[in-house]
Amino acid sequence: MPVTIKPSPEKVGVNTDTIATNRIDLLEQLERMKHPHASYAKPVYSNISCKPIMHSSFEDIGKGTSPNLIPYANGFFEGIVRAYQQDLHLVLRPDDVWQAVITQFSFYVVGHAEELRDKFVAHQGKKEIVLKHAGGSPYAMQVDIVARKLTCLIEEQLVNKQIRNWIIPDFSTTTDNDIAVASMTMMATMKEYFNYRGNTGCGFPSVTLLGERNDWANMRKRLDQLPGYGEQPAEWAKLLVPVFDRFVATFDRPNDEALKTFWLTICHAERNGSGSPDTFSGWMTAFVFWKTDGSRNLLSGWRPPKHQMVAPQLSLDGQVYPRTLQESIPQGVVEVPLVVRDMASRVDLYTQLVAGSAGMSIVAEDENSTTVQPRSGWWMLFLRQKAFDRGDMECDHNQPQ
Repeated sequence: MPVTIKPSPEKVGVNTDTIATNRIDLLEQLERMKHPHASYAKPVYSNISCKPIMHSSFEDIGKGTSPNLIPYANGFFEGIVRAYQQDLHLVLRPDDVWQAVITQFSFYVVGHAEELRDKFVAHQGKKEIVLKHAGGSPYAMQVDIVARKLTCLIEEQLVNKQIRNWIIPDFSTTTDNDIAVASMTMMATMKEYFNYRGNTGCGFPSVTLLGERNDWANMRKRLDQLPGYGEQPAEWAKLLVPVFDRFVATFDRPNDEALKTFWLTICHAERNGSGSPDTFSGWMTAFVFWKTDGSRNLLSGWRPPKHQMVAPQLSLDGQVYPRTLQESIPQGVVEVPLVVRDMASRVDLYTQLVAGSAGMSIVAEDENSTTVQPRSGWWMLFLRQKAFDRGDMECDHNQPQ
């Protein structure tokens, strides 16, 4: 059963950050997003707000009793930091945390694709993964199901057949949407090895961890595979393990003062002033280990302003958690191209899947906006279309490119 720990119950705040009114507003806000209380603008998601939305899992935003959504460029990291800064109750599922892990892992694999090639595939270059999608049109396709089927086809081409099961969540809290987002993340992780095509026509008052203890223990065990992918993933795993161990321990000892302190050391934001960049410290920095290009998210050459005290770096079980610049927090989503072949009209639609953590939902039953929970989702965006020859219609199998 879920567990609630109360690190700082004496103070409860209210969300003051901007709320998205619908799926288009969400995308536009993410495009022009600025970090809270920072002086710099941070465009995100490759200017995707100017691209037409074909499909999305955010259709419910602004409709009926759907919970409000607060947009953040990295919905997991920045959403939790802002919840902490505003003294909001926090609700977490293992799926929310695992999505943050596999998003970072995706950045690393894409940034080190050739170095890691033999761990994933036996071929050189890229193979084309083609999914026959029976009936319907590109504008009626069930993108979440397509993504899941494509990961099954990817799995057939992988050296290690267990990778898909490792990436895709299967916790007691896992929803179809979680599986779809994770499937798109897996597609993005492998995009340097494959092209994809689908045919149609033819500081919290409380922290609640949802699910069962076994879900969180299962997620902790998955970290054991990270060192097999190189020195950097091994180093990353060392930072994640103490955090995940304490996630599990929270189920055993929710009234433990040391665990309450752990949740209060999740982050520390420092406004350094005098032209110096603002920084974050705390164990949340373990979830922004890599930049979107797969390079290490290191704070090089930074020095605190003269005569200014800064918080010491957090240490858990001997692991020191890095300090990071607020402006270097990577986006919380992945992007992957998908070609949809409309056999009826003989047109290839070039689309882009965008999936990941996009913000924080305000819990529906909370009228005072004091409780938030990370929300993941996806968009399918239209880029362009191109007619194809009749001879290409027979290309419906996996083939090297």
